[in-house]
Amino acid sequence: MTMIFKQTGLVLDISRRAYPPEAIKAFISFIKQSGGQFLLLHLSDDENYKLESELLGQQPAAGAKPEANGLYLNPVTGKSYLSKTQVADIVAHAAAEGIELIPEVGSPGHMGGIFALYGAKYGQDALIDGFKNSYNEMRYTTPSSIKFVQDLYAEVAVMFPGIKTIHIGGDEHGATYNETYNQEFVDYANTQAAYLKTLGLKARMWNDGVMSSTMDKLDKTIEIMFWAWDGDKPDEREQLIKIRAGMDEIIKAGFTVYN
Repeated sequence: MTMIFKQTGLVLDISRRAYPPEAIKAFISFIKQSGGQFLLLHLSDDENYKLESELLGQQPAAGAKPEANGLYLNPVTGKSYLSKTQVADIVAHAAAEGIELIPEVGSPGHMGGIFALYGAKYGQDALIDGFKNSYNEMRYTTPSSIKFVQDLYAEVAVMFPGIKTIHIGGDEHGATYNETYNQEFVDYANTQAAYLKTLGLKARMWNDGVMSSTMDKLDKTIEIMFWAWDGDKPDEREQLIKIRAGMDEIIKAGFTVYN
């Protein structure tokens, strides 16, 4: 039986735009006032990774204070980020307003911000040889790469206590445009969803990698956010519509779908 209900909220890209903590808290209050239920925070993209991270070597120096815009600045990358203290304040505000926070840490594409930090901490050789492939995407079939992203999920889960879901991304990478490699991505998504279950969390991802030919192998506990059949490839629109599963098809297969 298909159940349809309305859930409203906001997807906020704080990776590519420098929203200070007070602005994020204002969005949370606005969602509450508007009758919404959630705020999905897009934390990582090719431009930046927005959180303090011991794993990635992005931490304020002792006694450091935020810049004039209310955010901390990474002196190596020149990019801004939120400290653990600031995130805790945002989490507390969301809890007080009754708004669900959903952090998004995307992979295997859109990882430029993470790669920059990884390379700065572990060295460019480690980055190129073990983590990033020649297409500027994560090596998502490599066990060490998979484990690193899982460690990142664990770090985020600690910073966002009380969350139910982590959005794992999954949009606009090679296996979302090519059926040949899509089963490898399905295996990767299943592996990450299984890991999140050990943390008591659900996985959510974009629909790009959900193809008709491999959908039956995808873990049905993964929630699907449907945004487009053709992504950013208008010249391949007709081909992508043929190979990607439609929303009705995904729902019929038993997935929870957010449109």
